[in-house]
Amino acid sequence: MKISRIILFLSLLFISLFLYQCKADWKKDLTELGFYAIIDGKAYLLEFKNLGKGNPDRRLFSTEYGEIRTIKKNDFILLYGDLPEGPLDTTVEMFSYKISQSDNSYIFGKSLGEIDNFFKVIPLGDFRGRKLTKFIPEDEIIDGVYFFHKYEGLNSHAYLGFKIEGFIKLENEGKTFLQEQVDAFSRVREKTTRTNLTSLERAIDFFIAQNERTPNDLREVQTFSRSVYVESDAWGNTIKYERISDFKYRLISAGKDKIFNTEDDIIIEN
Repeated sequence: MKISRIILFLSLLFISLFLYQCKADWKKDLTELGFYAIIDGKAYLLEFKNLGKGNPDRRLFSTEYGEIRTIKKNDFILLYGDLPEGPLDTTVEMFSYKISQSDNSYIFGKSLGEIDNFFKVIPLGDFRGRKLTKFIPEDEIIDGVYFFHKYEGLNSHAYLGFKIEGFIKLENEGKTFLQEQVDAFSRVREKTTRTNLTSLERAIDFFIAQNERTPNDLREVQTFSRSVYVESDAWGNTIKYERISDFKYRLISAGKDKIFNTEDDIIIEN
């Protein structure tokens, strides 16, 4: 009797290890450098499509992309190799989009900044002499359609799309469903505001590099720069710009309470 139980236990253990190995064996699918969606243990290459010149916040059409992979719980995005870099030290940004019901196109929502703002970044070591990096969506990220964006040149833009489902953390012990939703969206708003400030900071720094002075106001930046940025925070308040000197400035969000000079102000000073 004991022998049969041992045999059954070893058989189940062997099957479990075999299934785990199959599920974790996504490395065999890595055929070239770039981003991959790791879904149910299998790797799917995610390719950038260069759409050439134009505004970075353009409308994108589903016919240009075909099927967009969906990232769910226990899935993740993998980078095989180094993070792509563009001109003027630009890197990969993350944009949110909405789906148009009329023509199934993707309408630009907002810039969310660099991708590590919304992903947990986990190094996985090397594979065939190249780095592997795991990107897991943060719990408070909102479900929807997202695109990675990178500059192929000063005015040339490339996009890589995917969907995210099931990542808003809705329940914590001792909190109601509604309380957790409010907390989740509050965290998203603060993170989005910091991203907006960073994008605006990048545009101002580019202005300074070209003009050897800080702008007098944000309208000067808007007419000069083609970068994607917004001049309001996630609570709908206008971001305050303060020119300190020819090379110093300060950006301020009034924060959740919508009142400047309080504890929840979010400030960036170069």
